[in-house]
Amino acid sequence: MRTTGRVALIAGMGLLLAGCTGTAPPAEGGIGGTVTLWYLEDPDSAFMPAIKEGFEATYPGTTVELTELPEDGFVTKVDTALLANQPPDVAFVYEPRWMKAGDILPLGDTIAEYDIDTDAMNAVALSECELDGELYCLGSLTGSVTLVYNKDLFDEAGVDYPSTDEPWTVDEYADAARRVSASLGGVWGATAEAPFTWMDRRTHFSDDGTMIEGFVDDPATIHVYDVLTGLAKDGAAPPPAETELATAADMLAAGRVAMAVTDTEYAAASLVQAGARWGVAPPPVEKAGDAPFVFVGTDKYGAFSDSSNPDTARALVAYIATEGNRLRVDVSDKPPLDSRLLPEWAGDDEGRQETVEVVSLRSNPGLFVPGFWEVTAPLFDYYAQMANGDVKPRDAIEEQAPIMQEKLDREWQTWEEIE
Repeated sequence: MRTTGRVALIAGMGLLLAGCTGTAPPAEGGIGGTVTLWYLEDPDSAFMPAIKEGFEATYPGTTVELTELPEDGFVTKVDTALLANQPPDVAFVYEPRWMKAGDILPLGDTIAEYDIDTDAMNAVALSECELDGELYCLGSLTGSVTLVYNKDLFDEAGVDYPSTDEPWTVDEYADAARRVSASLGGVWGATAEAPFTWMDRRTHFSDDGTMIEGFVDDPATIHVYDVLTGLAKDGAAPPPAETELATAADMLAAGRVAMAVTDTEYAAASLVQAGARWGVAPPPVEKAGDAPFVFVGTDKYGAFSDSSNPDTARALVAYIATEGNRLRVDVSDKPPLDSRLLPEWAGDDEGRQETVEVVSLRSNPGLFVPGFWEVTAPLFDYYAQMANGDVKPRDAIEEQAPIMQEKLDREWQTWEEIE
């Protein structure tokens, strides 16, 4: 990882960098003074200090006050600040209801003023910042959930690599996992979280996000749960007791599992540290012919409407979305959101090149479902029981489908009442 020693140089190269990721504003106007920035705990300790140093160098007379907060409790802290009419100037936009309630400034004028090319940014990631055709947040990072695998173990087992553009079906994924596990004693073929966390939400919900009953319990979706939990019951995937003790990244790095549907960045870093060759593919899909779905997210920063320094807050969001992408590459060595910089980040590294190809597969936005995690909580709760053989997927899902629908109805009602 590179250090922040290059930040002053980067900040001094303003016009050059602007040519890659945006231009300086036409006039500094009211930019100055102190601006507060709240962000989630991040193992990348260099990035936010680099943002602070670069922004203050670009706009003399400004001060960025950084506050790092744990994810647990972040929403409560922001909500409390909003109730007191004292929100941070800029923060990670964790809750879409902040956008709907008018707590976050729309960024259309900011995007135009700072010449930010959002067309060069991953549309799936930006869809989480969009409401009614307006963007309310921007980012600098391409985070993703993909099928990450150990090429050395696949070679040893004599199993072909998955394609970077044609996803396996869940049955093909399971077949490969069983063949690897059978060939390599003591190695699990695969591991994956409950599929509702990484599959296209349209496999579990209606296209408008208002119905879960009739979709989560349809034959194709139940089959996915049957197949994935069957791997653990058959010994081709780690049982829940193991996944509670070690992350997918740790098991990949230790050579205990050959592939995992998991966070790309952490899994790849673990495999690199272990000296293993690694590859990336789109996660498996329900059935043959289904389009690939790759979740892509970003660090979603927005300016709060009650900011005491709105011009500087908007400038800081613009800086994160432009120069911040360059800093992701030069300081953090992480994939930027700006697709024009992704090839530079990937370089000659085969795994990184595959990552760029896979995260670029899909441009349609994700499906918005209010209270998604609350609605789907029963699937999470029952998944370990399914994998242990304590309950059959069909029985659990069909029992919970109407309960989840009731939760979903309440979430949509609450969403519509937000003003």
